[in-house]
Amino acid sequence: MLVDVFDGREHKNATPTGCFHFARSPTPGEQVEINGKIRVVTRAWHQPGSSMPVRNSPF
Repeated sequence: MLVDVFDGREHKNATPTGCFHFARSPTPGEQVEINGKIRVVTRAWHQPGSSMPVRNSPF
């Protein structure tokens, strides 16, 4: 599944990091590695119909 990732301490100031493929949606509190950096998920939600399948994903 494609997940849009934003970086920032507050939702209103978060900047887009990119769209990444995950086997399942990350959950709040979970640590994920993106581009060699460990990040902690603070918020997560699903937006049906907003993603397309990924081919040749490195994840």
